[in-house]
Amino acid sequence: MQTEPAVVRGRDQAGESLGAQAEALVACAQAMARRFQLGGRLLVVGTGLSTADAHHVAVEFVHPVTVGNRSLPALAVDVGVLPIMAQPPDMVMFVAVGPTNLAETVEQAGKQGLLTVALTGPEPLPAHHALHVDASDPLVIRELHVTAYHIMWELVHVFLKAVPTHCTTCSDEVEEMEIVEHLPGGLARVRSATGEQEISIELVDAAVGARVRVHAGVALGVCHG
Repeated sequence: MQTEPAVVRGRDQAGESLGAQAEALVACAQAMARRFQLGGRLLVVGTGLSTADAHHVAVEFVHPVTVGNRSLPALAVDVGVLPIMAQPPDMVMFVAVGPTNLAETVEQAGKQGLLTVALTGPEPLPAHHALHVDASDPLVIRELHVTAYHIMWELVHVFLKAVPTHCTTCSDEVEEMEIVEHLPGGLARVRSATGEQEISIELVDAAVGARVRVHAGVALGVCHG
């Protein structure tokens, strides 16, 4: 009986480890879609062998190959420019094959209000959404990273298309905003693609960080899913 080469068995096992994180991948794409809806940009940082992958990720989002999917703001950057370039509601994706010294950078980005995503080998990074590939072969890791971020790209567009564009009580268009801070008198400070403002949240029960549908300065509903 002919046995499979070790590299094939390793790829299969690594693929299974990534497949086990399917729910985490969906949650990541959903969170990214929310940030894009708020006007955020995707900044991608790659280290070592993954530098080229960072550029690939950015190109995928900026130049969609599927008809009907819109271009999304994304660019590959060096880690040193993050404190200068990135600000909420931006998001940062870190892509690395081997061990890195990026843990502190990832944590700091999260504290600054950036959504953090990490694609790594067997050693995950402390990102809001951390996906890792349990493999020792860097080529297998990179191969599965390509699979992961292509699925991520597809799902982001699925979630973007699912976001309601009209008020639930009339036919007027609504704007989706993120609650930044609760204020006295039933008000809240919110963030949208055009900046921050104060709105009434008396009609909804929404925590800080929640997304609400806003029409004429009033939150009409909370976005779920």
